[in-house]
Amino acid sequence: MPRSPTRSTRRSGWRWGSATPRRGRSGSTPRPARWRLTSDLEFARRIALRLLETRSRSEAELRARLAAKAVPEELIDQLVERFTEVGLIDDAAFARALVRTRSEIDRQGRVRIRMELRRRGVADEIAEAALVDLERDDELSTALAFAERRLRGMGGLAPVVVRRRLHAALARRGFSQGICLTVLASVLGESEEGEGASDGVSCGYRLPDQDS
Repeated sequence: MPRSPTRSTRRSGWRWGSATPRRGRSGSTPRPARWRLTSDLEFARRIALRLLETRSRSEAELRARLAAKAVPEELIDQLVERFTEVGLIDDAAFARALVRTRSEIDRQGRVRIRMELRRRGVADEIAEAALVDLERDDELSTALAFAERRLRGMGGLAPVVVRRRLHAALARRGFSQGICLTVLASVLGESEEGEGASDGVSCGYRLPDQDS
């Protein structure tokens, strides 16, 4: 087991391989040099487990956080391989859970969810497989509920202002052009002209790179 970092070490970060090898029971022969690697791996494992206890993470996120803590790349590779074997890292499960949370709880659309998955380092094919579970009817219902709630707070505003604000709010939530037009038609009594626009475009607005 590695000794606890000293006060100065806590400030500057863990120095890998800094633990002093213990002597054998005879008191004369030190343990093999591999002991340091084993010690460091255990220390890195504890860091990784604490990170995963805070919240679920993709493989790319965990790698980045460990690298930021100066964990050597070879140790990161070993940890990721082991954590994947035991199911602590599973990008497919991570993506499915994020899609459910963002859609059902945060009321976000497919475009914004896809952007977040990409930002978190989830491979595109894994992200798209998770988004398959998000049915268009479910996404439309989510967008309608969101729009109706926002509309209740827009009493007294001019129709053109209501439309602009509602359209922008739907865009920020990441709903596609088709979903936006369908929702506006439903809650404002407009036509759905242009509904055939690509689902990869969010209502003609540019989404922010980070979640607000």
